[in-house]
Amino acid sequence: MSQHGFGLWAGTAINDTSSVVAAAYTYGHTAGDVAVVTKLARTTMIIPIVLGLAALHARRPGSKHRPLRKLFPAFLVWFLIA
Repeated sequence: MSQHGFGLWAGTAINDTSSVVAAAYTYGHTAGDVAVVTKLARTTMIIPIVLGLAALHARRPGSKHRPLRKLFPAFLVWFLIA
């Protein structure tokens, strides 16, 4: 497997960020760089997915009208700060 291919695989298949870094850099420097960028991009996608699901939940037929701040998960604020 090429360095780039292993980096993509490691960044998408391994759940823990520190494990991604350890596994990929053990394989090679290029693999580590690719894996870290892939993992961070994957982790950052939590934000639009959660916001989209909150919007879908708010528009669901029969749901009570709630302010957006009630639908917005508080952990996202801390995630962005971190």
